[in-house]
Amino acid sequence: MFWVDSIVNEVIEKRKPPFKVYDWWTPSGIATAGHIRTVLIHQAIYEGLRLKGLEAEYYYGFDDMDPMDGLPPDVPESFQQYLGLPLFKVMSPVEGYKSFADYFSSRYLEAMEDLDVHPTVPKTSELYASGEFNEAITIALDNAEKIRGIYADFGAERPKDWYPFQPICENCGKIGTTYVYDWDGSEVSYRCEPNMVEWAQGCGNEGKVSPYNGKGKMFWKVEWPAKWFIFQPDYEGGGKDHFTKNSSRDYGLRIVKDVFAAVAPIGYGHEFFTVGGKKISSSKGVRISANDAAHYLPAHLMRYFVYRTPLNRHVEFSPGGDTIPRIFDDYDRSLEMLKTTPDSNEARAIIYSHQSTEPLPEYTMRFSKVTFLIQMPHIDIHEVATKEKSSPLNSVEETELNLRIEYARRWLETFADETAKFELQPELPDVTLTDEQKMYLHRAAEALATTDWSGEAIHTILHDIKNDMNLAPKVAFSAIYKIFLNKDQGPQAGWFLASLNKEFVLNRMREASAKLGS
Repeated sequence: MFWVDSIVNEVIEKRKPPFKVYDWWTPSGIATAGHIRTVLIHQAIYEGLRLKGLEAEYYYGFDDMDPMDGLPPDVPESFQQYLGLPLFKVMSPVEGYKSFADYFSSRYLEAMEDLDVHPTVPKTSELYASGEFNEAITIALDNAEKIRGIYADFGAERPKDWYPFQPICENCGKIGTTYVYDWDGSEVSYRCEPNMVEWAQGCGNEGKVSPYNGKGKMFWKVEWPAKWFIFQPDYEGGGKDHFTKNSSRDYGLRIVKDVFAAVAPIGYGHEFFTVGGKKISSSKGVRISANDAAHYLPAHLMRYFVYRTPLNRHVEFSPGGDTIPRIFDDYDRSLEMLKTTPDSNEARAIIYSHQSTEPLPEYTMRFSKVTFLIQMPHIDIHEVATKEKSSPLNSVEETELNLRIEYARRWLETFADETAKFELQPELPDVTLTDEQKMYLHRAAEALATTDWSGEAIHTILHDIKNDMNLAPKVAFSAIYKIFLNKDQGPQAGWFLASLNKEFVLNRMREASAKLGS
C-alpha cells in the first residue's frame, strides 16, 4: 500500500474527526530543501484525509519563542549581541520585517506558497502571550520532580532545584540563560546565569516573576508534549533524528502520558534530503534553501518527487546535470501508469501530487524535447505539440506545456551542462567527417527527399540506413549533429530534423557529403 494511504488509514482508524495535522519549526535561519520533505509529507496526509471527504486542518507552527543560540550563515557578526534573546525579540537582518524570526519564517512561507501549501500558522510567542500555554506551564512546574525523574531515566540528570521553564530575564531580555530554581505556585524564582551555556552570557540578574502570558517558555523536550496536550494533533511526524531511541519524541511520549495525562499524535520519522549523499544543512557545507528548491520544479512535480519515495528512504536531490529532466520523465511514466495500474505507488504519487479536482493531462511533451525546441527560435513549440498529439491541446495540457517551457528555461540557465545547449548553425560549420559519415549523409539526403516529413518517418529511414551500413549509432547520428548544431550529440535526430525546413535539411546534408573521399 502507498505510504500516504497507509498513514491516512491509521489516522482514521485510531483518531476521530475533525483531524489535525501538525508540524513545528524554529525560524533561526533559512529553511533548507530538507524542510520541504517534512512540510510536503504533512501536506500529503492532510490531503489524504480530505480526499476521503473528511474534515481536516493543517497547522505549521513557528517556534519563535526559542532563544537565538547561534548565527546562521550570511548574518553579520554584530548579531552576536542578540544571542540568548527570544527569536521574536531579535531585530531582522533584512529591512521590512518585524523580527529575526519574522524574516526567516516569511521566507519559508514564500517557499510553501510556491509549493501550493497553505497551512494555518501558529507562533509560540503569540500562543504563550495569549495564555494558551498557561495550564500546561502550571502542570509542568507542579510536576518538576516527576519530569526530572523522566530525564534521569534517559540518562540526563538534572539538579534537584531544576524546573522545566525559562523566563525572559527582566534585566537583559534573554531567555536562553535563565535558570529557575524555585516555584511557589504563582511565581518562579530565577537567575540569569553568566556561564550556563556556551553560546550566550547571562547578566547575573536574580528575580521572581509569573511564568504566564508570555513571560517565558518551557524547555523544548517538555514544550513538545505540552503542545500535544493543548492542541491534540492527530498526526505529527518529523526527521528520523527525532524518532530514534532515547530521542526527544521518546521523552515526549513519557511526559505526555505521565505528566499531562494526554495522548501523543501518530507520527513517523523520515529520512533526509541528501546532495551527493550528504545531508542538507543550513549551517554547514551542503546548503540548498527551501526557497531555491521550490523554484527548481513546478509545485506538482516537486510534490511527486517527494511523494514517490517511502519515508524510510532518503531523497537524493542533486539538481545539476540531468536530474530535473529525469524527474519529468518519471512523472510522465507514472502519469501513464495511472491509466493502467491506478493502485500502484507511482500512480498514487500522481494523485497526491495533483492536489486538485482538475483533470490530469492526457498528453505531455517530453521535457528534453521542450528544452531543445525552445532553443530553436524558428519553431512554434505549440504547433509541434499539436502535431505530436494529433489534436489541439486542451487547457490542462496547454498549462502543463507552458510550465515546462518556463522550467526548461530555468534549467538551461542554471543547471544544464553544455551538451544540452544547442544552437542551429545557419551555415555548414567547419567540422571533420569521416568518409563513412559523408556517405551516410549522402544516402540519407537521397532517401529523405521522397519521404513523408514527419519525425517517425525520418527516424525510421535514418536507422535503416545506419543498420544497412553497419554503423554504430554514435558514428551515424553525430554526423547529423555536427553539421546542424556543431556538436557531437543532440536531441532525437528524426524529430529534430522534422522540426526544420525540408529543403534546408537536404541542402545541408548534400553540402556536407559533397566532398566524399576528399
